Amino acid sequence: TQLMTEGVGGGSFEQPDINSVLGFSGVGEDGTIFGRLTLDVGALSIFPEPGGDPIGPYTGDVTQLNNFGVGGIILGQALTPLTGGPASDANPAYNPFYERFASAPGTSTILTDAIATGPTFFTSSLGGNDFLGYAVSGGDGSVDITSAADFQSQYTQFVEAMVATGAKGVLMNLPPVILLPYFQAVQWDAIPLDGITASALSINENILAINGLFQAAEDAGFITDAAARIMSYSEGDNAVLVVDEDLVDLGPFFDIAVPDAETRAALVPYEQSRQLTEGELVLLPALAELGGDFDGDPNTGTDIIGVVVPLGFNLDATTGAPVLDGDRRFLDLEEVTAIVTASATFTAIIDGIVAQTNAAAGETVLAVADVYPIFSDAAGIDAATATALAFTEAGIAAADGVIGIDFNGTTLAPDFSPNGIFSADGIHPNPRGYGLIANKFIETINETFGASIPTVDVLPLRTIYFTL
Repeated sequence: TQLMTEGVGGGSFEQPDINSVLGFSGVGEDGTIFGRLTLDVGALSIFPEPGGDPIGPYTGDVTQLNNFGVGGIILGQALTPLTGGPASDANPAYNPFYERFASAPGTSTILTDAIATGPTFFTSSLGGNDFLGYAVSGGDGSVDITSAADFQSQYTQFVEAMVATGAKGVLMNLPPVILLPYFQAVQWDAIPLDGITASALSINENILAINGLFQAAEDAGFITDAAARIMSYSEGDNAVLVVDEDLVDLGPFFDIAVPDAETRAALVPYEQSRQLTEGELVLLPALAELGGDFDGDPNTGTDIIGVVVPLGFNLDATTGAPVLDGDRRFLDLEEVTAIVTASATFTAIIDGIVAQTNAAAGETVLAVADVYPIFSDAAGIDAATATALAFTEAGIAAADGVIGIDFNGTTLAPDFSPNGIFSADGIHPNPRGYGLIANKFIETINETFGASIPTVDVLPLRTIYFTL
């Protein structure tokens, strides 16, 4: 939840729920409404349950709301009336979750609606989506990371408006999302091969011929990265073969070097292919594809997705034309660095704004809930890794190298397993995970403002829905 307001003294806490019994996780192209996501433990697959509930209008009193969190918004969307409408392709800021409870759709903003409730205290986790969208799209260019200048300006506007009401608050900082299961569940070397299969692939004449063409292209001065493109297999875990649209397109070279039309057509998947390297991240949706047979015939044996057929190479179901979408299947090292840099930059901006606001007020009116320790402790990274990821001092201290969080003798896993702290989408925490974050906010409020709010026992809270 990005923004919550409250009056000191408590009372009822009103949220603009959609009152869905089976949940809502999106609408299919055919209009099917999908319900909550469920993990099939046996098949290791995630699927939305059928029969979800549509997003209906909010029928409660908007002026009594306390929770103004809106799914998927970036910081700027909290500040613009366009988030409430109109609903059109020309308005990318539009969000149906805000429109349904906006006090004046197309005129009000999430921020003005929150201020209108007359808050005396607020909490916020705004800003995470300002680089999450880039990450989940694989850095394919469809979603950008918010610039540091825009983030500074927008976050300042948000804080100044909230503090001007006389409210105090706690702001969450923004750890790098690359530790989420969405980016960690599938490893860069996720294709296990037995010795027989690896040996067969290593001497496969078609693969050897393709590798020879890579080297020939480099010898001709067409590329300089033949070593990265050459396919190599061994017993054990093998690096995932992907389509990387940042590579030089070998199509023109293949046109010259391979005159036979049938053979040339078979080379299309390898015009921009390479194997991943350590540190690159495969996105969770690839789990359903990797290791499968491209043509659906397991007897073929030489069309394994991610080994022989690059992940991100597909054929249009109607025309049969090649479809290359590798960029949205993985994050390369440059993209990972951009995400880590953004999280560190935005967190530093939040820290700076909090310090400046408190100094101007002459008292502590804002505090930061540092959730980095939750991420580092759960993920099992060590202090050196936490330092490299620009973690906070507390986050580095909590990086003990042991996977999972020990909560009252129970180990909570950093995944979407039945004992994990994340939901089946691999991105958002489940109720137990949100309980840990709530405790961090509570601890910060108690330490900073002298409150005595009890923390949450997260163990009775639900994890995920799953079937065996």
